[in-house]
Amino acid sequence: DVALLIVRSAYMQGQYDRVLAETESFPPELDDSVSADLLGYRALALLQQQKYRSADAVLEIALDLADDSVMALLAKASYEAQVGRLETAMGLASRAVEIDPASAEGWALIGELLSARGNLTEARDAYDKAVASRPYVSMLFARRAYINAQMGEFAAADTDINKLLENGFKRVPYVNFVQGYTEFRRGNFAE
Repeated sequence: DVALLIVRSAYMQGQYDRVLAETESFPPELDDSVSADLLGYRALALLQQQKYRSADAVLEIALDLADDSVMALLAKASYEAQVGRLETAMGLASRAVEIDPASAEGWALIGELLSARGNLTEARDAYDKAVASRPYVSMLFARRAYINAQMGEFAAADTDINKLLENGFKRVPYVNFVQGYTEFRRGNFAE
């Protein structure tokens, strides 16, 4: 459990080299599902470094260990999306949220894939589930705000942006972008 928390924390902080170092090897007595989750994070770190073949090889091992590992499924879905196989990615992400309906990462990935297809209403619904599944304010609010702004739902976008600003996200470039995009869509060009 500690190994998984350390790796997840490093990944969330963008410390991809640390993720790779921490997942280079781990105790053989680890449960297969924990090993698969660790390998899922390893694959995600490799994807961040654009090492697609290596990531795919790691994902094959992870899913052989535990084909119901939500993290491995989501990492595989991310890989498939990045190589242009969006339908396969959607199938994997959907399977992940069937296994764990409270997976914020799973719902966020589904939201991203639906948004890429232009299905903004469904994407917002997926982001609603992602936000509801995460007990703290995160960048999921910014992504949902962006979708709301695209749909002309400015009050909803403002609510999410304000929540982010109140929780210390004032200097995060993507939050500033979404805030600016919302004002642009309103026609408030000076703002």
